[in-house]
Amino acid sequence: MSEQRTIEQKKNQLQEEAQDFYQSLEGGWPKGLESQALGTVGEGLRESLVARVFRELSPSLWAVGQKLVVVHLFASALSLSVCEQFGVRLFFEGHGLMGLFMHLGVIGCFICCGAFYLGSTLVLSKVLFSRPEWRKLRQHFVPIFLALTLSSLAVFWAVQGQIEFVIASAWLVGAMAVILLAEGFLRFRTALAL
Repeated sequence: MSEQRTIEQKKNQLQEEAQDFYQSLEGGWPKGLESQALGTVGEGLRESLVARVFRELSPSLWAVGQKLVVVHLFASALSLSVCEQFGVRLFFEGHGLMGLFMHLGVIGCFICCGAFYLGSTLVLSKVLFSRPEWRKLRQHFVPIFLALTLSSLAVFWAVQGQIEFVIASAWLVGAMAVILLAEGFLRFRTALAL
């Protein structure tokens, strides 16, 4: 309810700012271009412009979630190319990063694999998302990434058929550690910027 009220307030503010902008243009256009001035466009076009600007500056959580799923699928393909997850490997042969992570033991390997798997999605989303999309994602950061982590684990379980609880728990610890560390870092960075 409060999010809807906030959206309405932002929309009203954008409409007021657009109206002020349009009014400031009247009389300031060169001769012969008066009919093309933004202050003389129809109300429908004006509202369409305000709605588009609002959508771009304040994307819906649904749209951001859809984009995150696409980014996660791409990051998963890249991750599974270099680091096997629960016996699932794409494209290449060999141990990849798992050979490096196994020096930490089986539990350490799965912690690192979970961290790498979700960390790759996190890094790609930071690179590919616009500022408004990233801001919307940050508002629901931990629940969204927790859902993404559990969904990924469910897919691995469905593909593999059986996953040991201790191994799955270690993978979850690694994935959640990356998410919580990233959230902590982002909050710290935001606090320093103030």
